[in-house]
Amino acid sequence: MRCPTCGNTSDVQAATSCRVCGSTMPAAKARNRATDSTHYKKLSGQKRHLLVRVGAPPVELKADVEVRIGRSRECDLVVQSPRVSRVHALIFWVTGAPSVRDLVSQNGVWINGAQVREARLVDGDELTIGPFACTYRRLDAINSLNELNELLDSQADTQEVEATAMSGRLAEVSFFEVLETLALHARTGTVEVYGPWGDEGRIGVRDGSPVWAQLADLEGRAAIEALLDWTEGHFRFSSVSEERAPNVTSTLQEILDEVRRRSEHGLDARDYQG
Repeated sequence: MRCPTCGNTSDVQAATSCRVCGSTMPAAKARNRATDSTHYKKLSGQKRHLLVRVGAPPVELKADVEVRIGRSRECDLVVQSPRVSRVHALIFWVTGAPSVRDLVSQNGVWINGAQVREARLVDGDELTIGPFACTYRRLDAINSLNELNELLDSQADTQEVEATAMSGRLAEVSFFEVLETLALHARTGTVEVYGPWGDEGRIGVRDGSPVWAQLADLEGRAAIEALLDWTEGHFRFSSVSEERAPNVTSTLQEILDEVRRRSEHGLDARDYQG
């Protein structure tokens, strides 16, 4: 069965959600409407270009419409990260196919792990710009009625979706990058952080924004700021949400900007009294 949004193929016929982009798989009851000849003819002429992100809706690219990517609010695709230049990259079109160009950014544009100045995007390419990581998918026209049937086939309307998790070492990826990535992909769940000395911190996020935080006797913003100073330990994010009373009123961007400013002046969480 293939996801109609990103094109990912699943061997689980009863799946109701795509594991790549999170989109809802079409139910079996949609088969009759979808296989109607008029509707089929309409679908058979479609071509779609998507930037598919794990745990977030895909970004659809419109043919012949340029997309500027960067930190500036004036960009078409805004990526709020210090690793992204104000106007970092450009997606442009040549004979109906998208290409990406590095606009002399500081940290570069990467495709399939290799840095590029300019390259044409091919279906399946992994594009990375700072914390923004995605897969380019080119969905061609539906070529047969059998393929359309396979696309829309679903044997169940309900199936529990397994919680997805990511984890890593803070020595390899900073906690700044962890929170920026969760914000960029608008994730909902719980972040657990374990220090080598036995301390444990937890942050609840909803749609990428912190809702509550706890680290020993610190709560809310103070707990997040202290965790951002950690350079050792492990982190783990799970999409399983832990319901607690909200205690974070600042936006993530406000918190990150303040900790960055503090770091530039050589201060740490213990020196901060604001």
